[in-house]
Amino acid sequence: MDTLTKAVLKQLGGGAEARQTAREAAEHGADAGWPGFTYHLATAAFARRHKRAMVAALQDDASNFGQTTVDMLGAFVCFRRMNMMPCEVDALWAAYLTGTTLDGPLGDLEAHFLDGLAWYALERAGHALGSAVAS
Repeated sequence: MDTLTKAVLKQLGGGAEARQTAREAAEHGADAGWPGFTYHLATAAFARRHKRAMVAALQDDASNFGQTTVDMLGAFVCFRRMNMMPCEVDALWAAYLTGTTLDGPLGDLEAHFLDGLAWYALERAGHALGSAVAS
């Protein structure tokens, strides 16, 4: 089990119930509201606290899909629903990597970007746990 999945399970409270919740989030969508992943304060803190594992997972997944990280992020449903432009996703990703806080319209999108990163981690963990059970 990778570092990011362990962090997700801890955020969900641990144990068998956390594993089941992660699998359900992967099936129904992390943005539906799950313990520890519903409110922005929790999702932003999670995305910032686990940045190293988040970046590694995103880069690995993007590579496995034959995409750049920014292209993969741009395909996230939560970002597409907000009509985020590729240049906005790129700027938000760069700010996340460097720890820069953005002002203006991009600063307004930053909160949603951090939500999306945390939801990615939750769904990724659920998919990993689901396929581990199916194997």
